[in-house]
Amino acid sequence: MAPTGRRRAPSEHAFSPHDDVLRTAAPHVARRRFLTVTAAAAMLAFATNRPARGATAAPELDAARISADPFTLGVASGDPLPDSVLIWTRLAPEPFAEGGGLGQERVVVEWEVALDEWFALVEQRGVATAHPSTATVCTSTSRA
Repeated sequence: MAPTGRRRAPSEHAFSPHDDVLRTAAPHVARRRFLTVTAAAAMLAFATNRPARGATAAPELDAARISADPFTLGVASGDPLPDSVLIWTRLAPEPFAEGGGLGQERVVVEWEVALDEWFALVEQRGVATAHPSTATVCTSTSRA
């Protein structure tokens, strides 16, 4: 059976000018700590820009039950490219009320992008959900 592990003594390895720095840092970052911090960073990256906990389980508000104009704050578009655009709005039938006057229900919003201002030539349609934590809808459209 062939021996496993190091075949040469540690003093025979080639050293770099950074070895002293690495040796002093190595005891401070253990493998378990590195994996824990890396996993936490990955979870934070995936959790960013997501609805608040439980928001996806919130009941859906029927859009027909919204009596006032939910787009009192307007609709914005930006980041235009030749084949795509970003559409953003915050639903707030009562902008100065808590939660914008929508309560704790999510709202499904249908959107359209047209080639003319009368929406006779609709280019794209879609659906996005406004969650109760922010009541914000943001979607990106692109030509296929």
